Amino acid sequence: MPEQKSVLTTEMITSILTAEYGISVSNVLPLKHGSANCFCISDGNTMYFLKEYQNRFTVSDLNLETHLVDYLIQHNYPTAKIIPTLHGSLYLNIQNRFILLQNYISGKTYNEQKLPHHLLMESAELLGKLHHILYHYSLPCEMDTEWLKSFYPDKIAAEYNHLLEALETQKNNSLYEPIKNDLLYKKQLAFQLTRFNHCYDGITYCATHGDYSSFQYLCDNDHILAVIDFSSARTLPVVWEIMRSYLQSSDSCKDGTPFSIDDFCNYIHHYMNYAPLTKKDLAAMPYIYLNQLARSKYGYKEYLITKTENKEELIQFAFWRTKICRELFQKKEEISARLCSLF
Repeated sequence: MPEQKSVLTTEMITSILTAEYGISVSNVLPLKHGSANCFCISDGNTMYFLKEYQNRFTVSDLNLETHLVDYLIQHNYPTAKIIPTLHGSLYLNIQNRFILLQNYISGKTYNEQKLPHHLLMESAELLGKLHHILYHYSLPCEMDTEWLKSFYPDKIAAEYNHLLEALETQKNNSLYEPIKNDLLYKKQLAFQLTRFNHCYDGITYCATHGDYSSFQYLCDNDHILAVIDFSSARTLPVVWEIMRSYLQSSDSCKDGTPFSIDDFCNYIHHYMNYAPLTKKDLAAMPYIYLNQLARSKYGYKEYLITKTENKEELIQFAFWRTKICRELFQKKEEISARLCSLF
């Protein structure tokens, strides 16, 4: 569901594409997938994909994404090509919202934990290929040493206390108890995070997608046709992207299913067919992911404070992620040891 209401109308889209791209629009279809406002455009023969970015995106963000997509196209990575305007611009600014036009790739997307298993393993290979291509590509770095130093257990605990205070105004809410249990758990977990800080020493950083999951794959029945939406691309710990991509695309830990270490090792094996991981990377992987996930208040804040429009969906997502925290924290040593056995 889009985060913000679109500033575009069908008439505006038709006018913009005619004037800026020389495209005579015959049909405009809004798409519900994703957090941005997206549209399928047809001129009667060719189909296009139009994305309207949220207002938080800047010129710098758009330049990073368009240059990266062009680089990937040049290196034959499967993604959607950006279509320039008649004047050569790769994006436009319409009422303080950026829009970008790409080739439309007809394919199926999957919700979280719904990706068929053979496509899950193919996604690991495509992530390995992506990191191989981008190994020397420069993007702003996140989750680095400075990021790590910016978090203090007391600070994180105070943020959870703020959410707990907001929750106390909703004692009649049917979700009061599960939210309270989750927030208290994540608050106490904050005081254990610093024990993992040494895991960042010497791990591999690489330019990566930043939101690599089943929402971003366009598939047919047998293969992933393309990986889309590089708006979150940054240089990050590769092990964070790997573990996150598996958890958000597989059925692992869904509806009481325990995290399968065997299946996750299989996923890593497929990845390593195309990109290397060091023994340090493998040992650190569950700790790196836990360190970020345990700090995240995403879903709880939107439900309790900002009252985001799709807050009911977001709180369910928050419940699932905290369940993942509990599962991974319990199994972290075992996961680390099993991954190291792959080296």
